[in-house]
Amino acid sequence: MKTRPETLNNSLMQYAPTNEEGVKLLFAEWATRKRGIKIESVSEDFPDCIAWFRTGGGEQKKRIEFEYKSINFDRHKHSRRGVDCIVCWEHNWPNSPEHIEIIELRALYEVGRNAWIQPVGEEFKDQLTMRKQTFDWSVSRNAKQGDLILFYLTKPDGLIHDIFRVIGPVKSKKAAHRNASGKDFFASVRR
Repeated sequence: MKTRPETLNNSLMQYAPTNEEGVKLLFAEWATRKRGIKIESVSEDFPDCIAWFRTGGGEQKKRIEFEYKSINFDRHKHSRRGVDCIVCWEHNWPNSPEHIEIIELRALYEVGRNAWIQPVGEEFKDQLTMRKQTFDWSVSRNAKQGDLILFYLTKPDGLIHDIFRVIGPVKSKKAAHRNASGKDFFASVRR
């Protein structure tokens, strides 16, 4: 039995893209209709596109590479200095270079959010419950902006205590609670 991708609302595409060509079409729609971005050129060579983005005082030229999933940029061994921006359907590259802007169309079209259960041990319970509305916290390496994080307080509570939304990119950082590797994945979350 064939399945269809998620339905898109308010888009010229009825369904979510399933390949890089669909990403290009959806970006063209988003860029021109919703953002006023001017596409200068599209190429079969690297980078895929040159576009002008509005800024506070004019326009900024950006070199864009299209990928269905952001990790493909790394797998294709593209030059990290050759682009300013990756446009993808799904951003799944946790350690993407900070100087490259990632535009994840899935999040912009509000499709396909995931919900993650994040266990919180007794030793971190007070830190979690006393935090303000927005802060950085350990999340799954596969979490993405827009996903939900359900904080599960382990023994003795044994319950989901809070629900947060991931509001920033997932990055690998040094973590005091990790003894061996010293690193964990963190993102900004909002209650």
